[in-house]
Amino acid sequence: MSSEKYGIHGIIGEILFLDDGSAVSLDYKFAKYKGRLFKIYKYQAVMYSMLIENNYKIEVKAYLVYTRSSNKFAVVAEEIRELASEIAKTIKV
Repeated sequence: MSSEKYGIHGIIGEILFLDDGSAVSLDYKFAKYKGRLFKIYKYQAVMYSMLIENNYKIEVKAYLVYTRSSNKFAVVAEEIRELASEIAKTIKV
């Protein structure tokens, strides 16, 4: 999926469309959850949600799924969305 608005693209693991009209972005990591989320994972997950929002015009929340920890779900905090948008602007070609 890509976005001209943000100048980014990526391969999203899974999108769940919810009954309330919103969606959830699932980014699968072949890793064990060790009690904290790496920044790179958080920004990648939020940028995936930005791609979905831009393409589908719906509200999206970002989750990480750690496959080596019994598919533990980790919610990615939305407060980094603005910074992720700024990062996308700096890398836009």
